[in-house]
Amino acid sequence: MKIICVGYSKTGTKSMTKALTELGFVVHDFEQHYDINLENYITLLKDEEHEGLLKEMYETVDAVIAFPSYIIWQKIFKAFPDSKVILTTRENYEVWFKSFEKTHSLMEESRSKKYLRSLLSSTWSNIHLMEELAFNKIFPQNMSTTLNKENWINSIRLHEATVKQLVPKDQLLVYKVGEGWERLCKFLNKSIPVTQFPKENITEGNNVPIVAKSKTFKVFQMADKEFWRSCLLFHVVISLCCGIGFIFVMNIKN
Repeated sequence: MKIICVGYSKTGTKSMTKALTELGFVVHDFEQHYDINLENYITLLKDEEHEGLLKEMYETVDAVIAFPSYIIWQKIFKAFPDSKVILTTRENYEVWFKSFEKTHSLMEESRSKKYLRSLLSSTWSNIHLMEELAFNKIFPQNMSTTLNKENWINSIRLHEATVKQLVPKDQLLVYKVGEGWERLCKFLNKSIPVTQFPKENITEGNNVPIVAKSKTFKVFQMADKEFWRSCLLFHVVISLCCGIGFIFVMNIKN
C-alpha cells in the first residue's frame, strides 16, 4: 500500500481514482470494496482483528479510495504507516453537501427494496449490514439524521481536521477539486502526464450514471440473483401448499 485517499464521497474521488490509475497505480475504489472485500469490511467495521487482514487484502494494491475505506482510514494507516495520504476536499461544504445529498438520495432510491431483499438474500443482507456499520461509525450516537445537512457538514469538518492532525505533514497532501496534475505528481514523485487531469462523475441533472454503474457491480448482480431465486422458491412453495390444501379440502367434502 502506497497511497491512502481519505476524502469523503463527492470530493473528487472518481477523478482521483482515474488520475492515480493513469499514473500507474493499482487502485481499489468503491466497486472493489464491494465486489472483493465486502465481508472483510464487515469484520473491520466491527472493530475485529484488522492489521493482518488489511495486509492480506491489500498486498498487491497500491491505493485505496472512496466509501467505506475512508471511514476506517486510521486502521489502514496503522497497517501501512509509510503510505502517503491524500485528503480530497471541496472549497465549499454547502456545495459539497448538495452534491452528496443528491447522489445519496438516488442511491437509496435505487435500493429502496434492500430491506426486503436482505431477508431473501445473504449477499443483500451483508451489503445492508456493512453500510449500517459504516454509517454508525460516522454517527455513533445513532442520530436519525441520514441526510441532515448540519450533521453531515460537521462530520466532514471533523474528519478532515482529524486527518490533518494525525498524519505527518510530509505524508499528507490536501487536494482540492480542479487543481490538476502538478501538486499531485510532485507529491507522488511522478512525471506530469501530457493528458488533461480526469474529470469523472461530472453529469448533468441527477447523477444517474452513478446509480447505473452500481448495478454493474458483481456483488449487486449476485445479490439480485439470490433474491429472485428465493422469490421463485417462495412462489413454488406457496403454490404447492395451496395445491395440497385444495386437495385436502376436496377430499373432506367428498
